[in-house]
Amino acid sequence: MNTRKKRLCIVALAALAVGAIAIPEEVSLKWTPKVGDKSKYRMDMDVDGALAVSITSGTILEIKADGAVVARESVDSVKITFGGQEMDLGSLGSAVQTYSANGELMDRKAESQEMDVDMRWAEGLVIIYPEGKVKPGDVWKRTVKADASKKRVASETSFKYIGEEDVAGARCWKLTYEFRETEGSTPITTTATVWLEVKDGSLHKGEYVMKNVEFQPGFPMDATAKLVRID
Repeated sequence: MNTRKKRLCIVALAALAVGAIAIPEEVSLKWTPKVGDKSKYRMDMDVDGALAVSITSGTILEIKADGAVVARESVDSVKITFGGQEMDLGSLGSAVQTYSANGELMDRKAESQEMDVDMRWAEGLVIIYPEGKVKPGDVWKRTVKADASKKRVASETSFKYIGEEDVAGARCWKLTYEFRETEGSTPITTTATVWLEVKDGSLHKGEYVMKNVEFQPGFPMDATAKLVRID
């Protein structure tokens, strides 16, 4: 092979190599629900050896001018199994919740006594959608200041975008995050992996490891949970 052909071959191989390098794709990771959208989920939670299986459902009631989302969220059934015994708690009723356009919980009004409970532990389930586009490896944060009037404890959450993934036929954005309260003697922490549907940013699946969760004030417990969309 003469020198000229060698040079052309090297150039061609170099071009192919550059073309083969995958450039991470940036995505606009947004939540875009519509009025009337419905969802249903099953959550299996292990709390210190007790297994709680709950079915929850949601309906989007209103999208406000500033993008805030008003939704009714219901606990349709709860069954608890412990020591071979099963307890069926039935439906716990519903609550109307208002979220900002980026997913922050702004207001909550319980529509039943059973739903009028301390939701401190649920702060570790809040997903914040980032501003602008993100690519795999990008990180964004959520900081919450203490607010006694809303029973809110100071906390921080760090989110990381992993990439796109198919989950049971649904195209999803995969995220991981770490939540921790930044005050108190037994701060709650949550480590999670969640999958959000690309079509509208809604939650499709979640896996959670929680420490010092207080489902009842004053009784910290550890828990793991798996959540999946069933409708």
